[in-house]
Amino acid sequence: MEPYPVQYLERKISDLNNNFSCKKCGADLEYNPELLSLECPFCGVINKIEKGKKKIKEKDYEEFLEELEDKEPVIEKKTSGCSSCGSVFSVEPDTISTECPYCATPVVLHDKISKFIKPAGIHPFRITSENAREKFSKWIKKRWFLPNEMKGLEFPEKKLTGIYLPYWTYDANSISYYSGERGIEKSTTKSYTVFENGENVTKTKEVKYTDWEDTSGVIFNPFNDVLIAAGKTIPERFNNLIKPWKLKDLSPFKEEYLSGFRAEKYSIGVKEGFKIAKETMDAEIRELVKTDIGGDEQKIHNVKTRFDKISFKHILLPLWMSSFRYKNKVYRFVVNGVTGELQGNRPWSWKKIMLLILIIAAVIAGITIISG
Repeated sequence: MEPYPVQYLERKISDLNNNFSCKKCGADLEYNPELLSLECPFCGVINKIEKGKKKIKEKDYEEFLEELEDKEPVIEKKTSGCSSCGSVFSVEPDTISTECPYCATPVVLHDKISKFIKPAGIHPFRITSENAREKFSKWIKKRWFLPNEMKGLEFPEKKLTGIYLPYWTYDANSISYYSGERGIEKSTTKSYTVFENGENVTKTKEVKYTDWEDTSGVIFNPFNDVLIAAGKTIPERFNNLIKPWKLKDLSPFKEEYLSGFRAEKYSIGVKEGFKIAKETMDAEIRELVKTDIGGDEQKIHNVKTRFDKISFKHILLPLWMSSFRYKNKVYRFVVNGVTGELQGNRPWSWKKIMLLILIIAAVIAGITIISG
């Protein structure tokens, strides 16, 4: 079975960067994750990437929405969106129809020029395509319920694509006023009467109950780098499972890191991203409220939170990704380009599952016969 091809629109699959030429032979350079440098694929010359001296700065959220949004450095590209996976990708100006580069869904294009805020930070690839292929091979071989014909599935390097996905990070200070109840487990002794040996007998038993008392309080909590996916290319569960991202190791954005890779454009804006971030923050605040209430059980009646000193930044994080088709269904897997964490979905062999069920049933039946 052949891996399902993930086709891309450009040979040099980068949406944001200009090509960088080799000083020796003039060929296009590509970023090498092992060397953390640009490398010429033809003559092998290494071109070091000078680390930027500027620090990655957070942007003031309120100020950005009110005044600075129209003044931000932007990139203009002809783009299209995929109705199947939700990704946003760039295309050549004269392209009319194509396939989504992430899930191969046919796409009919319309003339649309989009503006996108330049990233402030980037986490360059550390995992090579060879590393990612090895991890996939080990992962697929450990799937016991995989159909037998897929056990030897390998991915040629051209089928595995390196891509930078867009994210927002948000910082904020929060102050939350809450009211609720604190429950303390207690016990008391109760008497009861039973009829034994022709007479009433009084006995006692310990009864547990929860004593509730009203409570209220204030919670102060700072949030730092609440990470929100700004694209819809990969399922949310993949996003959650391939963490952590080691955001403290981010580098200031430089286009050289994109050379030879694709960078997806965000489809979730700054304002929408903060709404999603607040859901994460609110969930953490509720846990802090429970801790502050204390006791054995807690009831939260009301929480009112105010956020201030909100700031954000736009960053790019690296993934290796590919897909394959099995019995007319597409399956995808992704590898964290920094840590090597792999997540994916795969087909199941119902024959193997039924065989296991029959074996377990036979074992249980055997134990029952022996015990009887």
